[in-house]
Amino acid sequence: MQNVTDLEQQTERTVQDAREYAGSIVETLREPLIVLDADLKVISANRSFYQTFKTKPEETEGKLVYDIGNQQWNIPKLRELLEEILPKNTSFDNFEVEHDFPHLGKRIMLLNARLVPQPPAKPRIMLLAIEDITERKQVEQIANDAREYAESIVETLREPLIVLDADLKVISANRTFYQTFKTKPEETEGKLVYDIGNQQWNIPKLRELLEEILPKNTSFDNFEVEHDFPHLGKRIMLLNARLLPQPPAKPRIMLLAIEDITERKWAEALRTSEIRYRRLFESAKDGIIILDAETGMIVDANPFLIEMLGYSKEQFLGKSIWEMGLLKGIVTNKDKFMELQRQEYVRYEDLPLKTADGRRIEVEFVSNVYVVDHQKVIQCNIRDITERKQMEHKLNEAYQKIKTHTKELEMINENLDSFAYSVSHDLRTPLRAISGFAQVLKDTHGDKIDEEMRHYLNRISEGAQKMGQLIDDLLGFSRATRSEIKYKTINVENIVNDLVKAYRDVEPDRDIEFIVNPLGEVEADKEMLKVVFSNLLQNAVKFTIDRKKARIEIGSEQKEDHIQFYVKDNGIGFDMKYKDKLFVAFQRIQTDQRFTGTGIGLTTVKRIVTKHGGNIWANGEVDKGAEFYFTLPSKTHVKD
Repeated sequence: MQNVTDLEQQTERTVQDAREYAGSIVETLREPLIVLDADLKVISANRSFYQTFKTKPEETEGKLVYDIGNQQWNIPKLRELLEEILPKNTSFDNFEVEHDFPHLGKRIMLLNARLVPQPPAKPRIMLLAIEDITERKQVEQIANDAREYAESIVETLREPLIVLDADLKVISANRTFYQTFKTKPEETEGKLVYDIGNQQWNIPKLRELLEEILPKNTSFDNFEVEHDFPHLGKRIMLLNARLLPQPPAKPRIMLLAIEDITERKWAEALRTSEIRYRRLFESAKDGIIILDAETGMIVDANPFLIEMLGYSKEQFLGKSIWEMGLLKGIVTNKDKFMELQRQEYVRYEDLPLKTADGRRIEVEFVSNVYVVDHQKVIQCNIRDITERKQMEHKLNEAYQKIKTHTKELEMINENLDSFAYSVSHDLRTPLRAISGFAQVLKDTHGDKIDEEMRHYLNRISEGAQKMGQLIDDLLGFSRATRSEIKYKTINVENIVNDLVKAYRDVEPDRDIEFIVNPLGEVEADKEMLKVVFSNLLQNAVKFTIDRKKARIEIGSEQKEDHIQFYVKDNGIGFDMKYKDKLFVAFQRIQTDQRFTGTGIGLTTVKRIVTKHGGNIWANGEVDKGAEFYFTLPSKTHVKD
């Protein structure tokens, strides 16, 4: 019977330990979390919930979730989730709720809930996690707007455009491409560029450009390809291509722009021939009229002009340009015309013009004087730029929106930095009080305190000390974020030697070999650079503590436009699969309690290096040491 009692007590202790462990996890979560019973009444909530929604435990616990605060959670969508969806599914994930919260304003919250498994005799409980994703949604919207903006530009281009992957397979193409080459997306996308259509792009010159020239140069411009295309006939295409800048993890893609320059090439070759000139005149995609240079009368008009303005050719012939209103307000009679034509070349933009059906369009007007068959004539080209002007207006509006969104993001980042600085500052006073009261208890009641109570007081003091270090690191991170860089020429070797001397003084009993190679000079902020080397050397010293003889090497290499520094050690190293966590705040990849830290140091280092225009990365292997590298622009490349 005694054994059964011991087992029950052990089980109760195990359950209590598990409950305390789970409670500590809940309390350290940065996201608000509440625990509800089967009647949707609040059992408890974590500190983040009370801080975020400005309420207290005595105002919350035991109340229906919809009644807490000033009923700020009495939201129809939440009722549906908790009362209908959750009981049927035991959980729900990633439900967005938009609501106007007191103290917070209009926010978008991401809700996740779980029914916690309980023994049959225990009442049902559920966890409701709340994440504020307002800023994330704003950023996503800005990114979507930018993407749609770019896509709209591509779709409105009059030139065919295709997007290729690294294997020269078609990712996508714009509408003009499909219309021009009489093909469809399902017949094109995913295929090798040489295989689309009836292999009309299997051209030796194009193969050379895409497979040999482009990879070496990242782009090529104005390469002419002459080919007999189905549905089009023999055409001359002007090709331009670019490899698009991509993040390292992203696959390479390239843009191939195709412009049909056949008419242009024909015009250059046939300009001296009347027959050839006529072909150009008839096929031109601008409106063209020919004037008698002496009288100003219209002697010819091309089909495109007739189509554009809606007049018949007979209505043009024999009329003067001022009668037709083509240069209204500029040429009103023959004298004005003669005065104008002496310039030989005339160009007007944004010229208003009315069509036969009364529509108002904007045109670009260009005239040149030529001699054809010993007769002086004036050719006037009239281009309808109405759509272009409308598009320019739309593009300008879109650009202004992007500028506005960018400013809003900058303000959000500034506010977040200020918030982190203020919170870190304000934590010092209560932290000093906690540490002080613990010390007073030990000093004034030391002889009355048992070992268990002394242990708890020591834990409080240690926790306060760790919290103090975290606050210092947070303030350092905030300063690295907020401070302006004060550039000046710095002897890096002096900084490193001072730090090495300090570490030798702090660790006199350890056998540490510091190897300081030539480091040269750099243009940077001296105090910030001290923080960078201090954090990297501190880590190297800390993680070589198990080595009988620690070895730490510091050096640099001059690259083309930057200097690359490194700090290497023979310590415990790290697993490269965790390398992405190294420079993220509070992400500590070493779980060994001997290696204390706050998880802020490397984040601060990265912020400083990035502000200087450099990069930082690390290599490592478990039990074989770590290598940290960072770059700074060379002295001649630093911007004022």
